[in-house]
Amino acid sequence: MNFRNELPEWFSDIKSKYSQDKEMQDFISELEYLIIRDPLLVARLADKFGE
Repeated sequence: MNFRNELPEWFSDIKSKYSQDKEMQDFISELEYLIIRDPLLVARLADKFGE
């Protein structure tokens, strides 16, 4: 769960790489919301699918 502290900066970096792509910006924002809201859900999904 320590990765939660790094998420805002990570998402900011990703968004800056796609600054000219509005659809990708929207997708990243939705993904950020999901992951920040429930990181355990993401960890469980990764575990289930062997990532």
